[in-house]
Amino acid sequence: MKKLLLILSFILLCGCSPNKSAQIITENNISIETTYGENMTVSRALAAKMLCLIFFPNENPTTNHFSDISEKDWYYKYANIMFEKNIMVGNEGLFSPIEPITYIEGMKAVKRLGGNDVKYNSKDAATAIGYNAWLKMIISLAEKKNIELTKSTLNIFSIGDGENSKLMTVCTDKGIYDYSGLGMESCVDKEISVCVKNNDIAYIENITSQTGTFKNIEIKKNENSVSAELFGIKRTFECTLPFSNGKHNITTENGKITEIH
Repeated sequence: MKKLLLILSFILLCGCSPNKSAQIITENNISIETTYGENMTVSRALAAKMLCLIFFPNENPTTNHFSDISEKDWYYKYANIMFEKNIMVGNEGLFSPIEPITYIEGMKAVKRLGGNDVKYNSKDAATAIGYNAWLKMIISLAEKKNIELTKSTLNIFSIGDGENSKLMTVCTDKGIYDYSGLGMESCVDKEISVCVKNNDIAYIENITSQTGTFKNIEIKKNENSVSAELFGIKRTFECTLPFSNGKHNITTENGKITEIH
């Protein structure tokens, strides 16, 4: 019985069950489903980024401490700050940035930041921690340390610069942000809830709408499509609605303009 209670406590900590989507509450108190973060792990590079942006947003490292990281890597700064703060120190000069962070590594990092011990099944110590469980841990720690989390709701227009999606920037209704380490492809033409620090997206909390809304955006008819431009980023959509070229408020979904106001 004691073992069963421990396992149940561990499942509750993760915040979701294997067969259910996470639940969120909208401003109208309507429960909707979001699948962001479900069945996702967290790379050590992303874990370092999230911790740095939340707990050390204005820090810079003094040097490189890892042989598997170069200054060209987007996670160079975050990994080395974590080393110098003795939060994530790697192993034998290696940070292993692409490897998923495990439960034991996550627990050690949280503990070193001043968090409480978290009970979990010892058999899962070397198992990769899920995105939602990790997010819950660091948000709880930030609240404990009275750190203000800057939340924002963003409508995602395009990733990259409109042509090169490999660039880790995202164009939104509120500007352009860096999203390094986060999976953003599934968020295009949707509204998401995020935490932002220094023009970086620290983490994605929820997908709050399956459609995107963009106000006063320039759209123009093409032969077989509609082109749109936002903050200098251009993109084309499918659209069968009548309109005149110019600035409009639009709603998008899955690459289509579904409403024009």
